Amino acid sequence: MPGSSRTYVHVWYCDDCHFGPLNISIDAHCVNCGHQRCSYCKVETHKAPRNS
Repeated sequence: MPGSSRTYVHVWYCDDCHFGPLNISIDAHCVNCGHQRCSYCKVETHKAPRNS
């Protein structure tokens, strides 16, 4: 669709307990085990669903 923009969501997965996805913008620590996000935690970028 011309003129439409796609929004992306950045998420991460805890390296200690593998919990996720967690929102990289608001979750500095894993809500499951309390681990602080570090360089070993996996970070992914996903296309956000479009609003219809």
